[in-house]
Amino acid sequence: MENFYEFEQNNELITVIIKVPKGTKKEDILFKRTKKSLSAGVKNVDPIIEGLLFDEIDPDGSIWSFDKQQTLSIYLEKRNPRVWPLLIVRPDNGKIDSHSEFLLSNLYENQNHFVDALNLLESSAEKGSILSILKLATLYVEKETPYPIQQDVNKSFEYWIKAANLGSVEAQFFVGHCYHSGELCDPNLEKATEYYKRALENGEFNSAYYLGCIYYEGGEKIEQNDELAVKYWDLAYKNGNNPEALYNLGLMNLSGRGIEKNVELGKEYLEKATKMSPDLTITEEVMKIIANEENENSNENSNENPNENEKENLNENLNENEKEIDKEKLKEMLEKEIQIDKQNENENENENENEKEKENEKENETTFSKITSKIKTISKSKKTWVIGALILGTAALTYYFKNKKPNDKEESKSDLD
Repeated sequence: MENFYEFEQNNELITVIIKVPKGTKKEDILFKRTKKSLSAGVKNVDPIIEGLLFDEIDPDGSIWSFDKQQTLSIYLEKRNPRVWPLLIVRPDNGKIDSHSEFLLSNLYENQNHFVDALNLLESSAEKGSILSILKLATLYVEKETPYPIQQDVNKSFEYWIKAANLGSVEAQFFVGHCYHSGELCDPNLEKATEYYKRALENGEFNSAYYLGCIYYEGGEKIEQNDELAVKYWDLAYKNGNNPEALYNLGLMNLSGRGIEKNVELGKEYLEKATKMSPDLTITEEVMKIIANEENENSNENSNENPNENEKENLNENLNENEKEIDKEKLKEMLEKEIQIDKQNENENENENENEKEKENEKENETTFSKITSKIKTISKSKKTWVIGALILGTAALTYYFKNKKPNDKEESKSDLD
């Protein structure tokens, strides 16, 4: 993951915050400043911040500190009290860090200097700025943009992959989704699974939901596996509070697919999922299935054993005639009656079992298909989701840009030059 800086300020002081790589020690920190330039970072890697400052600082009054949370804090004392739109505005001896280029491109965009903004974005992306790469990925998928570029979904997808491989969790999830749905690229379940798992390892639990969908459906080079589907949906709900995952778990509990059948728990999950998301509903078909299952369970618990009644009737008849019947005859009669009863019972049971098996097979097929047809998988709304993801990605970047706009909106490109 790339390292970039943030800064806050008042009229007299600027505070720069940098999260450095884990394992960095105080003696690894590099810090240089003059009245017009700044360079800071860690040994053996490119500087995290480098370039010419927007205005002059007092070098003697500018210091830094490093804490146990791996945070490098830099305090710059301004010579001229005013608000700076940016920290770094130009290269110093031809060198400028990638994040400063990204922020500078945003300022040029706000001033409608789109050619300069694009050049800075591309330069920053080449240096590995994930924010620049994600913004270019978004720009190349748009049909209309003020930037001097044409829509190119292949190039957009290349940028998404680049960001994913640099460690962007957002990009890892999105690339997985593209390979899953076939948007921006040819579908590839094996690669979709790979990128979803990478995103999941980095804490993106929505990936677990889609991994569940992949294993539920199966496909090329991915073996269908109900147990894994249940496992990932359970992970998506318990860690990501995903209502679709909970809904699917409810249906799997009803059908007994991939998990021990539990009608009561399935019903509970479905009801909870529909409360979590207004887009989810329990259909009439599923409600009928739940009602039938509950009735069957109730009947099984309340039914008396018919063999007990037959024994009672037999005992009554024997009591009435026991004085007239010899004990030996009684014994023979009982054994004969028992044999006949067992034969009849076995024959009836076999016939009933065969009939029930056939009925259950048909009913289970119908019930199973009705239940599992409601499973929420990507194929139901893949285009809507991908468009939504693009909108969310753009919205996230837009939010970042807005919060990084210069406080003084009258500053222009010429002022920085």
